[in-house]
Amino acid sequence: MPRDLRLSVRAMALTIGIGLAMPFAPAVATVQTFVATSGDFKVPVPDGFAGFNWTDAGGGAIASIDLSTRPVPVELIGFYVGVGCNPPTGQESDCKGVFNKDRAVTTSISRPTEAFNFVTADWTSSLFGQTITLKGYRNGTAQPVYSTEINLLDTQKTSPLLNWVDINQLVIITAGSNANAWVLDNFTYTTAVPEPATVASLLAGLACMVGLQRRIARR
Repeated sequence: MPRDLRLSVRAMALTIGIGLAMPFAPAVATVQTFVATSGDFKVPVPDGFAGFNWTDAGGGAIASIDLSTRPVPVELIGFYVGVGCNPPTGQESDCKGVFNKDRAVTTSISRPTEAFNFVTADWTSSLFGQTITLKGYRNGTAQPVYSTEINLLDTQKTSPLLNWVDINQLVIITAGSNANAWVLDNFTYTTAVPEPATVASLLAGLACMVGLQRRIARR
């Protein structure tokens, strides 16, 4: 077997092997805070911030708030109690978060072109307790693949560990017509690993490389 061809086959096999190993490497979680956002509760977080869309197709927007400044809108008056920010002396990262602008009933965080795994987040009810519903959707699915209800308090944060795998959209729904505001911080996620079909394709490619090398070696 010619040396150059042998090296070429081995290089291709190594490349495929690395590709196979990558999906099984430990995923590093990203904890998204909102220090870099405007902090103006009237301005929605722009789509594309941190690689996500923050405006729901139905029009519900997610806006940022900085509780180290005044005035604080009435619907967010209880926020600082839950996240530990005591304006104006709190740390900047503890005083900023995002919330459902205008108390929107339905809002969402989405990444249509790349799936993600939703791990957890810190949630607080801005005023009085409330129950919110979280739903996780994948592209092309009319029904959610995940759904849960979370009880929120205005006196402490709630951080449910969900580990929802391979979704493209997280929908947040408040209860009833008398919607309350919620506040979100430390949005934690990882990038989804390749689907089983992708891994199977890589395995098939590696098998072909091994077969090709054996066939050439017999010549």
